[in-house]
Amino acid sequence: MSDIKQFLYAWLGKRKVTPNYDFSQTGAKHKPRFKCEVIVEGFDYVGVGNSTNKKDAQSNAAKDFIQFLVRQGLMQQSEVPTFAVSFIISCMLQNLFLTAVNNPLDN
Repeated sequence: MSDIKQFLYAWLGKRKVTPNYDFSQTGAKHKPRFKCEVIVEGFDYVGVGNSTNKKDAQSNAAKDFIQFLVRQGLMQQSEVPTFAVSFIISCMLQNLFLTAVNNPLDN
């Protein structure tokens, strides 16, 4: 399977649910940023992805949702396609970095 969104769709399809993606755009017209949220009925979590294009934002949201499933023990990390594992880890590190930058510790 070559696409993380297809992987998530197939995994959820076995459970008779489908992901719903919602987009918003920020930034200047000449340099837009897209935020994608993926919501799945029956799960109390919203996967979020950001990028300079909708396709990557959607993939990032799917990866975030998959990491939620792994953290909850609903999916094994070994089930996640190997092409996505390193990207998911880099996304998690990027999110930690952005959180630290946007919420610096008060001294």
